[in-house]
Amino acid sequence: MLSSGTIKRGIKLTLLFLFLPILMALSVNDFDARIDSTYITDAPSGFGEPSPMANKVGILVTSTGISKQVQDNYNVTLGDTVNISADGERTPLDFASGGLKSALDYQWSMVTPNKTWNDIEGAKSNTLKFTPHQEGTYWFQLKITYYIQNLLNPFYPYQNNMYTKVAKVIVTKNRVKVDSIDIKTSSDYIYNKRNFFNDNSTYASAIIKPTNSTEQVKWSLVQNDKLAEIGDNGQIKANLVSDEDNQSGEIEVHATANHDLQETELVHMAKKINVGGGLLDTHASVGNSALFEIQGINSPKSRIATDNINITWECKKKGTDKYQDISSSNKSDNKFEFKTSDVSLSDDGDLYRATIKTSINNEEQSYTTNPARLIVHSPETSNIDFSTSIHNGINYDENDKNINLSNISSHDEVSYDFILSNYSNNDIKDSTLSILISKYTDTNKDSILLDGSIESPEIQIGENFKHLTFKIPTLKSKETRKIQVRINSTIIEKSQTLIFHPTYTYVQNGYHTAVGPELSLKYTSDSIELHPKNIVFEPITYFDQNHIKHRTSSNIPITFDDQRKDKSKGISVYLQQTSNFMDKSKNILPFHLIFYKSDGSANDIKDMTQIATLKPNFPIDPIHWDRNHGLLLHVDNFNNLTPGNYSANITWTVIQAPS
Repeated sequence: MLSSGTIKRGIKLTLLFLFLPILMALSVNDFDARIDSTYITDAPSGFGEPSPMANKVGILVTSTGISKQVQDNYNVTLGDTVNISADGERTPLDFASGGLKSALDYQWSMVTPNKTWNDIEGAKSNTLKFTPHQEGTYWFQLKITYYIQNLLNPFYPYQNNMYTKVAKVIVTKNRVKVDSIDIKTSSDYIYNKRNFFNDNSTYASAIIKPTNSTEQVKWSLVQNDKLAEIGDNGQIKANLVSDEDNQSGEIEVHATANHDLQETELVHMAKKINVGGGLLDTHASVGNSALFEIQGINSPKSRIATDNINITWECKKKGTDKYQDISSSNKSDNKFEFKTSDVSLSDDGDLYRATIKTSINNEEQSYTTNPARLIVHSPETSNIDFSTSIHNGINYDENDKNINLSNISSHDEVSYDFILSNYSNNDIKDSTLSILISKYTDTNKDSILLDGSIESPEIQIGENFKHLTFKIPTLKSKETRKIQVRINSTIIEKSQTLIFHPTYTYVQNGYHTAVGPELSLKYTSDSIELHPKNIVFEPITYFDQNHIKHRTSSNIPITFDDQRKDKSKGISVYLQQTSNFMDKSKNILPFHLIFYKSDGSANDIKDMTQIATLKPNFPIDPIHWDRNHGLLLHVDNFNNLTPGNYSANITWTVIQAPS
């Protein structure tokens, strides 16, 4: 909590002297592709004609093409870094015929200032990191090269190229915040065993609003076992297991915006996908059929006519040790799924698997899925009621409601009240209750207070949240149970809004998940948060001695997020250079940061310099400088200055007026 006191925020200034610009660089801004149904480019001519997307029939790639497309437009703040990623995919035949060179080669190109397309040196992966130092518009394209075997000379395969769309990057001085995120994945299932039809991965894409947002998305996974990993570009890769290992499970893909931008609230979304060997356990009630589906098919409900793909379905009855071919008894006309006859309790525990066979380049390929279990239940229908409410047990805010809490600050206590009602005729023995809490919340035994009916939770750590799962003791038939969980917030370091649905997962005639109401919890630091921005100066040359260099970056060097509950006190803003520009030999360089005021006076900011006074009970507006005022760089006379990167530090300080 901020009383009469001081808040400081340091910032590192990086100086580049290469007869070109001085750069003051800070943060990195990562993006992943956002899907847009239309493709429009105003890029200069000379780019490669975009290739079609790769097609799949069932689980097989039937035409080589782009598997992950760039987005048409990227928006980024000056000085930040944008990640542009794309990828391609080949048919098994193309891959097998690659000969001695079967890997894909990547090369990014961009439009130069003279409006021509040139390759970018060293940009030879499927992800390009671009840090702009000038406002404007930039265009990029990825060329993906693959090879077809030359039977006459296998050391010189035939070269083929495919091209992505053109990615347009718009660079602005000001940030545009993210309001909402949605997640899409190219597949909701990843294979964790080697096979001949995919590369054991999928891509997650973040669809953000507004579409011109310059803020970044950070990816993370929540999982019980180490089933998969996710990269900065949203690629989710399964951790491969042996053919004998049937490890599988569900993972949660989380996208969080503004995870390192202190002035903005966190925006979060999650999506669940599965990892395994191709089949999921299937639940069915007595008197109904069960359906086993080979996972990862683009259109599992469509009829797939592929004469060159053969599927053999097998079943191992409970108590036996051999699989029997049951393909002829399949009640489905889709070869990628198996529909049983009506099941009985005697079928409970039977194991099913599928073997996929085809011929590629005159070589037979085969893959057998993991065994999946048939779980048969009595015909009774589940009947569960699940409700949730929350309240702040320490501080009440007039805007609080039973599903929305505002201004949760340090040391507040958030109480979650759950009501579970089992109206069925059977007890529920296996069930869990899941919620999200802020990453700033301590999860030791003294911070999570339970009412005695449940034990301490299993905790999974996400990028900006914690996922708590409580095991619920047996909920008896016709029982209604109230459960209270109280969580103490420790030190809230940053404002954050957490929006999620609590869930109650249980087993009764199959797995079920009851979803509670959407909860919104707004955490506040109860302080003024300082957010300095990147600064870029004009180029320096040997002719610029005893000269003033102006900024080329935003004229708004810092913004404030006033999270104080009591805004009745004014503040003063100070700026100080806290270290010198120095070379590798620790020699002080002849550069000075000077603050020029609107009245014509100037101050060397080696001493703490007051640059603004802000009134009480008024919004704290960003600091704004015009070209000739604010922080400028003075270049003294110098000799024998070695080109290189140099750095110094400045500190912003806010002092609140006493009571």
